[in-house]
Amino acid sequence: MKINKQQIENIRELTQTNNHTSARLYLAKLLGSKNHIKFYSAVSDIQSIYGYKHFYLSQIFSEMETPFMRYLKHTLDNYDEVYGAL
Repeated sequence: MKINKQQIENIRELTQTNNHTSARLYLAKLLGSKNHIKFYSAVSDIQSIYGYKHFYLSQIFSEMETPFMRYLKHTLDNYDEVYGAL
């Protein structure tokens, strides 16, 4: 699967405005990864309650990073471009 240039730019814009969770949620939705959609949606919900990414939430977010990147690497033909936008 390949993410197009406009989608990569959308990811880059979200990341540049410090919306890392939204960038990952957008990407999970593009790929149709139900577990990652659930995870990043839940993180987003909790962030909106606190108004920021709570310390413990950041730890859980970090733990998901490696498996999510592994999933992207195996799924995307243009992983390096996408990773560069994150």
